[in-house]
Amino acid sequence: MCDFDQELKNLALEAQKYSLGTVERRQLIHRLLILLHHSEQLVHPPVPFQLQGAYEEIYDIALQRLFSYLYEKIEYYKPERAGVLQWVNYLLKIRFPDAIKELTNDQRKNRVLQENLVTNHRIEQEQERNTKNHQITSQDIMDYIDQDPKGVFRSTYIGNNAEANFRFIALKLVEGYKLDEVAMLLQVNRNTLRSFYNRSRRKLASEIRQNLEI
Repeated sequence: MCDFDQELKNLALEAQKYSLGTVERRQLIHRLLILLHHSEQLVHPPVPFQLQGAYEEIYDIALQRLFSYLYEKIEYYKPERAGVLQWVNYLLKIRFPDAIKELTNDQRKNRVLQENLVTNHRIEQEQERNTKNHQITSQDIMDYIDQDPKGVFRSTYIGNNAEANFRFIALKLVEGYKLDEVAMLLQVNRNTLRSFYNRSRRKLASEIRQNLEI
């Protein structure tokens, strides 16, 4: 067994020693995925031709699902059956169809949301003829995210990492932090963070619009 395979095995077995919910378990699984990702030995399953332009986002979703599974089910790894790399690549392959489905569902919902926004905008234009509306600023939006009265933004986070929530990420970016810096603070992959933030921003647009009456 080469040094790389042994290191992966050691991390997996060490993570099994810590119960679900512990910081140590999450850090070990995160370290395991970082090593695998940097090794460039993870599989890249194919996607339908029409989705090739969204491959990176699909891959990020699959990696998030993989992280969640490893974090919750690392005890399922049995070194006598297969190496960590072989086991993880198998898990990644079977999660790809779900990642594709999740992305296409998001795209469908976004199209519906955009259509609704256009309709709402036309209604608002009619209302504005008789009512002087308050001008909503970007600061109003950030204040609402910061206050998070319903807890929606705090409860939207990456995998099992509650610290990597939408509210924290959005406020840090507004403060002037770069994406790489936020990813380092949260100990998450930069591409995963970017994909999560973009998807969450689209999903939460209706929440912000509804409560600020934009």
